[in-house]
Amino acid sequence: MSDTVNDALLSRLILAEKVARAGGEKALEYFHHRDTLVVETKYDLQDVVSRADREVEQMIDQQIRAQFADDGFLGEEYGLQEGTSGYTWVVDPIDGTSPFLNGMPNWCVSVAVLHDGVPVIGVIFAPTYQECYVAALGQGATLNGRRLQVDPSRTLQNHVTGFGANSHVSPAEVGKILASLLEAGGNFIRIGSGALMLAWVAAGRV
Repeated sequence: MSDTVNDALLSRLILAEKVARAGGEKALEYFHHRDTLVVETKYDLQDVVSRADREVEQMIDQQIRAQFADDGFLGEEYGLQEGTSGYTWVVDPIDGTSPFLNGMPNWCVSVAVLHDGVPVIGVIFAPTYQECYVAALGQGATLNGRRLQVDPSRTLQNHVTGFGANSHVSPAEVGKILASLLEAGGNFIRIGSGALMLAWVAAGRV
């Protein structure tokens, strides 16, 4: 990787953490006043969205545009804006909207950057826990600045597996997966945020 690409990656890494934290703080304000939010459904009654999701996404988009106007942007709520730089930001403003709207702490802001289609940056900020997970290609991952390393001794049998499902997968298929996991001697948790459960894998919690 050339110095130019390294510099380009570093500047976006710094911004990714900045916008994830800013988005998280804005979402947290809404979280504390969630009773005032109007809830809408998308794909089905379990797939919900509110003004908080949309406004956090717009704020993150604006901050990225101010610094990298030529980058692409793919948001959970507003879709894809093509770019010309080779970099594309992928943002879920509130991953775990259902827990968010129901007053549970298991939600986060998820920000990633792709370069020519390859994931090179990932930041997950969980405001209720004040935890920020940061990773970049070839640079490892950290939690609040502390380096993370997956424990190789973890198995299905001696730890818990993070699990999620939605209406895009049939109930029979979900049941089959869970039955296989339990038959193998495992156990599972479901917290309502896929991004946060993946971060917890990196942290050795799941």
